Amino acid sequence: MEERIGVGALGGLIGGTVSGLFLQRAWEELPLAVFLGEAADHANWTNHLVLALVFGMLYGAFVGRFASTLIRNLILGPISSVLAWYGATKLGIASALQCQLADALIAYSLLGVATGLVFWIATNKRELAPPFP
Repeated sequence: MEERIGVGALGGLIGGTVSGLFLQRAWEELPLAVFLGEAADHANWTNHLVLALVFGMLYGAFVGRFASTLIRNLILGPISSVLAWYGATKLGIASALQCQLADALIAYSLLGVATGLVFWIATNKRELAPPFP
């Protein structure tokens, strides 16, 4: 289980970077700019990557045992990331008001796809590696 959590954390960071780059283009105003001014860009990235890291760890711990194939990872990843985003908006952790709903769904679907893909590659690294001569 510890390996799945670590691999999920790696997937979450990579997925968070991909979705963060997409969200940076979609945001009309940075969510934390009202409170932090100049430091808002760094704070937004830190906040987003920490949430993506937590998502990746939870993905590895709870969803990872069911996601044994590439197709399952590519289906379960976006579903779980959109559900996590919805839950975070209801708890007030993530903000749904800073960009359009379609942009948020695309970004968090990208988070799930990237997390699922990295999780599958990392857990199947022995099968994907070419044989040594």
